[in-house]
Amino acid sequence: MSESVKCYEIGGVRIRLKADFPIYAGHYFPLFESGFETADAEQEFISADNLEFPEGIPAKRVGMRRIYERENEMLIAYRSVCSEEVCDAIVYMKPSECTVKTYVSSSFSQEHEGKLYVHQFSEIPHLMLVAGTAILHSSFIVHEGKAILFTADSGVGKSTQAELWRKKMGADIINGDRAAIRMENGAAYAGGVPYCGCSRICERGEYPIRAIVTLSQEKENTAQRLSPMQAVPKLFKQLTVHSYLREDIERAMRIVCEVAEKVPIVHLGCTPDERAVEILLRAI
Repeated sequence: MSESVKCYEIGGVRIRLKADFPIYAGHYFPLFESGFETADAEQEFISADNLEFPEGIPAKRVGMRRIYERENEMLIAYRSVCSEEVCDAIVYMKPSECTVKTYVSSSFSQEHEGKLYVHQFSEIPHLMLVAGTAILHSSFIVHEGKAILFTADSGVGKSTQAELWRKKMGADIINGDRAAIRMENGAAYAGGVPYCGCSRICERGEYPIRAIVTLSQEKENTAQRLSPMQAVPKLFKQLTVHSYLREDIERAMRIVCEVAEKVPIVHLGCTPDERAVEILLRAI
């Protein structure tokens, strides 16, 4: 069977996925397809017969994943939805390297008509961290050519504040749920990513960050500039990072520390109306 290759540029990171069976894009991945020749990071998928769980007791279990630690290597085994005894895939990664190899059970492939969608077993967030880019849970808008990111737990009002800025200030919403953040030449940038939760708002583009705004629901609108020490724990909590990969935790922490030193981080206690826009505009 001929090799299938998909190339994406996400948050300034050029990622190549390749497999010995067809790879299919998710809803928004085609927006990020690119024709580069040299990749910053790569994941290879290989079909395997009779795939079995690695020997030994897993160091950790996270949802459908069993984590096995080896010398200078980590194995992530995915159990089947149908049975805890069936292994669908095993990801082999060396946390310090920007390449990942994944073996996918031929039985899983057959059950899915020989197709693999890019979100299945992919380690894109990990590969992005290795390359210096993190994914922040946030609503991402652009106003006057610069990015403003609203970040908080689900349900607090990120999308509401983004929509208020669109209506009152003419801002563009790039992504309703995620943004890539990174540093380049001493400046902080936000970029679109092919993940957007249930917002269905997903665009490509990268912009200098004007401010990152942490949110809480309040009866009155208040805005407070946070110090880097105050801001970093709030930002780190909203990052996409494997809790079982110490190296990724360190990379993510380094990125948010650098970003918090370079751009205003503001906490907005807000109401769901245009008064919140006015208060934030004065603060940034």
